[in-house]
Amino acid sequence: FCIILLMLITYGLLGLVEYYLIVKIKFKYASILSDYLAALMIPLLSYKFKYWCIESTEKENHQKETQYETSKIKKTVVFQLFNNYGFISFTAFAKKYLFGCA
Repeated sequence: FCIILLMLITYGLLGLVEYYLIVKIKFKYASILSDYLAALMIPLLSYKFKYWCIESTEKENHQKETQYETSKIKKTVVFQLFNNYGFISFTAFAKKYLFGCA
């Protein structure tokens, strides 16, 4: 849960930086820069999450292998859902309410 919250905060910060660059500095390529940063962040977080998922699932000390695999699958599915679609959802639904039409 903390990792997903951290991702959402990061997407919000990317939106804030984009808003600042567009409105205050008048940098016309800020939207493209923000999209490229998000595109770099998605595979990086996926790579780091693989190791965190295995480590945290092993610390849970499951009694059966099926419980271990189920826990790992649940973590992976939820994380990948937020990681892959979080920035798109943030851009589509939350950005206009947080930063207005920029």
